[in-house]
Amino acid sequence: MVEYLSFERCKPDNGSRYFKLFKKDEGYYLEIAAGFRGMYIVGNNTMYKCRDEDADKITILIEPLKIYTWPKAFPSDYSPEDHLMGCDTDSWSIEYKEVEKKTMRHVNGRGAFPETGLYGEFFLRISRLIPDRELMEWLTTD
Repeated sequence: MVEYLSFERCKPDNGSRYFKLFKKDEGYYLEIAAGFRGMYIVGNNTMYKCRDEDADKITILIEPLKIYTWPKAFPSDYSPEDHLMGCDTDSWSIEYKEVEKKTMRHVNGRGAFPETGLYGEFFLRISRLIPDRELMEWLTTD
C-alpha cells in the first residue's frame, strides 16, 4: 500500500509545483502547491481528503511500476545541487514510500520529465490522480 508519493517539477523560469499523497491519522490526503525554486509558502496549498477506496486505486496504479527499483537519478550522473534549499531549475523529483517498507525512495531528474518507459507510464498514471486541471497543464507543458 502506498504511504507517501510526491512529484515535484521545477521549470527554467524558477516556478515550481508539487503534489503529494500521504497517509496521516489513519486517512489519506492529496496536497498540491505552487512555489518558487522549490520553496513553498505555508498555507499556500490545497489539500483534499481522499476516500479509502481512492487510496486503494492509487496503490493499484502506482505499486506495479516498482519505483524502488528505479535509478536514483536521471540521467544517471545527475546530482541535485540545490535539493536541500529548494530545487534546481528545470528539474523534477519523485519521493515514494510503501507502508510495508522502512525507507523512502528518492528519484531526481534534470530537464523535462521523460515521456517514455516507466517514467512515461508513471506520468500517465499520476495524471489520472491530479484533480486540479491547471496544475496538470503546468506539470505537462514546458
